[in-house]
Amino acid sequence: FSPQRMGRPKGTDLIWKALQLCKSDFEIIQVEWYDVSTNEELEIKKDLIKTKPPQVKLVPMIKREDMARYYNYADAILGNMRIGAYALIELEAINCKKPVLQYNNKKMKIFAGKKELESPMLPTSNDPEIIAETIDKIVLDKEFRENLLEKEIEFAKEISDPQKVAEWRDSFFIK
Repeated sequence: FSPQRMGRPKGTDLIWKALQLCKSDFEIIQVEWYDVSTNEELEIKKDLIKTKPPQVKLVPMIKREDMARYYNYADAILGNMRIGAYALIELEAINCKKPVLQYNNKKMKIFAGKKELESPMLPTSNDPEIIAETIDKIVLDKEFRENLLEKEIEFAKEISDPQKVAEWRDSFFIK
């Protein structure tokens, strides 16, 4: 399941290239959601539709209250492959106990309070070949999926624990 907006900032072009290289059999439910505020973005949308791989099934926008149902239906969640850091959909998916594939730029620093954390998310490269290998591993290897999810759950607890976040924000604003 890929609930994110489609476009270059989200790495949809990289995902499309990677899907052509995948060896496993699967389907991605992709929300049909684009930025189209400029002529360039409109052209990107047209190109994405024209080049959509056969593994991708487009669905209309999903109501917010229905998102958990989609997360729970999916075997894994496909996140951003360009930015290199997690966002809301990745945390939502992890909290629904679903493994997330999302490019993890190891040069980006993640802090929870004073503690620097290392994201377990994969892949650590946004090269389409590496993305394809990671997708195939998620699809074909149940143990890999479960181990990845376990690490992602621990990571999400560290960065999104309400008590820890509140303490960090209080400390930040006091200082």
